[in-house]
Amino acid sequence: MDDNTLNVQLIHRYLLKRKEDTIITANNGLEAVAAFRQAVESGRRFDVIFMDISMPQMDGFEATRQIRELENLWTSQEKSAPSDGSVTVKCKRAAYVIALTGLASQRDRNEARKSGFDDFLTKPIYFAKIGTLLEKLTQEPGTA
Repeated sequence: MDDNTLNVQLIHRYLLKRKEDTIITANNGLEAVAAFRQAVESGRRFDVIFMDISMPQMDGFEATRQIRELENLWTSQEKSAPSDGSVTVKCKRAAYVIALTGLASQRDRNEARKSGFDDFLTKPIYFAKIGTLLEKLTQEPGTA
């Protein structure tokens, strides 16, 4: 998720090389939260989210906080499934959220950690680094 159209296109094109992955893009934090909600409500989930911190309408800090709140809500709903047979949304495990940002201060890193980010990459983003990170996450049990 990034507000810079060129950055979104470049990352999207790079990720398309990973044929086994489904890629969804958003141009701001509101779209990111909506995409997350829609995916989980339709029975899918995100393994990895690349989130720009500085976006219009809703920044990446707030978008990530809302995604984490939704994950917590859906995880607790799963544990206490309704006895009336109604359908319950399930969120099997938390997405790995990576901050993509030009902001590199310790304050921003601390805010990212408090907001629920798992990792922090400063721009410019090097595709080799993204590839290495995704390979690592794919190989680790309990992640991607």
